[in-house]
Amino acid sequence: MELKLIEKKEVPLLSRTEIKGELSFTGKTPSNDEVTKKISSDLKVDAATIVIKHVYTGFGATKAKVIAHVYKTADDKTKIEPKVKVKKAKVEEKKE
Repeated sequence: MELKLIEKKEVPLLSRTEIKGELSFTGKTPSNDEVTKKISSDLKVDAATIVIKHVYTGFGATKAKVIAHVYKTADDKTKIEPKVKVKKAKVEEKKE
């Protein structure tokens, strides 16, 4: 998996950097966790401060467009990003 940054925009009011990039991969489309780890390693930031907004891929394509937000701290992320609802089935699987 390879990530090529296309645009990097600082947003000081929200304490974040908006990133647009192109992701090249083989096989299936990478999960948000895999993309987060890739961005984290490339930009040398903590994975807890990254939010993947979108991964756009075409049918049968091995490239995808990625939009992500990288916050300065994890606290800034929790203040600004909406809370994600977790389905009960996934919560019960984690408990077991």
